[in-house]
Amino acid sequence: RQMITEKMEEKFGTVHRVDMKFATNSKGQRHKKVYVHFKQNSWYDTEDAKQTLDTLKSGESVQLSWVDNWFWKIYISKSKRIENRAYSSNSNK
Repeated sequence: RQMITEKMEEKFGTVHRVDMKFATNSKGQRHKKVYVHFKQNSWYDTEDAKQTLDTLKSGESVQLSWVDNWFWKIYISKSKRIENRAYSSNSNK
């Protein structure tokens, strides 16, 4: 998770949290799905970051290569943002 956070923060914005889940593809191969949650309004104001966000908002994916033949396919979430109740109740104190 630390490596993913560092790579995302290097290129795109400030990461709030990273969730990982195992999945199985149609060939029966297991892999991880990683969900990166950025802090609200923290996306960087660089050309690369803005172009990436525009591509994601248009419904396309972005491929981020990092080592040899390893890469991440990035998609924007279509899920409704859910407020973290534990965080928001503690932040009001």
